[in-house]
Amino acid sequence: MGCWFWKQKLISKRMPITQSEAIDALVPLGFSESQVKVAWEQTGGASVEEVANFLVLTIQYSSEELNAPYKMVLVVNSALGMSTGKIAAQCSHATLGAVLAAGGPENNNVQRWLQQGEPIIVVQSGKLTLKDLEAKSLAEGLPAYLVRDAGRTEVTPGSITVLAVGPAPNTRIDIVTRSLALL
Repeated sequence: MGCWFWKQKLISKRMPITQSEAIDALVPLGFSESQVKVAWEQTGGASVEEVANFLVLTIQYSSEELNAPYKMVLVVNSALGMSTGKIAAQCSHATLGAVLAAGGPENNNVQRWLQQGEPIIVVQSGKLTLKDLEAKSLAEGLPAYLVRDAGRTEVTPGSITVLAVGPAPNTRIDIVTRSLALL
């Protein structure tokens, strides 16, 4: 079975593992043996971290959502009156920030989104503030990333310019952003 320290050391390393190693490391954390076996098969035993990430993702999202189309929505603070170039730069910051905040390209949500061609929709904030939309996103269990501008060009330092929601299944993001108009 192995000792607790060995399991902790295994969890902290990104190295291929056997199915029995995954079971030994993750069943004590509350996952069932059958859940771990399925997750191990789905990830190819890439690492205990990947198996654990898959388990957490499948608990958060239904199997239907795991096979669903994924997207990211960028909500631009239209009240700031930013130029097209400024909006493009801020949207780039939001996309990169959201991907990094999600855990980078190894994250299961990010991987699904990348495999589907990185769909991005850009909308206007309308009457809701970006902080309100961020709170609504987080309440729905969605990843959200706010961009605050440094203030070197067009807007006041610290201004919230863009909110990235996702990557996540379209249907979940639509709960928060469906009513917002395209930019």
